[in-house]
Amino acid sequence: MDLVLDKVKKSFKNTMAVDDVSIGLQSGLYGLLGSNGAGKTTLMRMICTIMNPTEGSISYDGVDIFKMNAQYRNILGYLPQEFGFYPDLKVRDYLKYISALKGLKHFAAKKRIDEVLELTGMLSDATKKMNDLSGGMKRRVGIAQSLLNDPKILILDEPTSGLDPMERIRFRNMIGQLANDRIVLLSTHIVSDIEATAKEVFLMQKGKIIDRGTITDLCNSIPCRVWICRVKTCEADKIIATTRHPIAAIKNDGDYTEIKMLAGEKPSIEARCVGASLEDVFLYHFGENGGERDA
Repeated sequence: MDLVLDKVKKSFKNTMAVDDVSIGLQSGLYGLLGSNGAGKTTLMRMICTIMNPTEGSISYDGVDIFKMNAQYRNILGYLPQEFGFYPDLKVRDYLKYISALKGLKHFAAKKRIDEVLELTGMLSDATKKMNDLSGGMKRRVGIAQSLLNDPKILILDEPTSGLDPMERIRFRNMIGQLANDRIVLLSTHIVSDIEATAKEVFLMQKGKIIDRGTITDLCNSIPCRVWICRVKTCEADKIIATTRHPIAAIKNDGDYTEIKMLAGEKPSIEARCVGASLEDVFLYHFGENGGERDA
């Protein structure tokens, strides 16, 4: 099971949305991490054959996915950022409709719908109209529809948008289990979605993959270090306003404030060094003041 992107590019007039991306995916969960506008959605839409690359190729087990046609779509599940639905359809009826579009036989569809409703925690809400669902519940239905054909390749574009913290934890656990025997590519700008479960993470910026690796590799790769400075709260505002270093977190506990920042050298005498997290990696590459010039 190999999904290979080879020198993939996608341009729109004078804009290069995806620029020379080459990656290979096998079974497991992969994270595609980047800020909004990085090109993540365009890349995923090409993997789902919704768009054709301007240059390069995408193949599954050595065969071009655009030549596989229905054979490829039969093994593909896709959750876009926004998915369409008829507002007056009940959840179960919506999933029946999607099952028919995916070519599932009636008996197989009925059984599978029950399975994905149970998996996404929507079984008790199956008779509600789509328009009456909360944003998080609609998102869970979107996840359910992407799983109907038990896909070998699962593409999820910002899947936890609108989910509350408990739903997000449930989703992470579910996707971690699903990734055992399929390729899962999850696009997000929410670091916690992938920090505990991703086999490998791709960092995307301005259409390019600027770094990749395991979370440990990425945390070890940033050329600056992560420091916590504990200062008197009365002095904290001045330090925060004047520092050139990217600030990852601020914690006030009364008389003292802890400031977590990225810096190439020890920023103050009292600063202590701590291990980098994926969130620190994200800040370094994508933060407003991120990058070596400021760290």
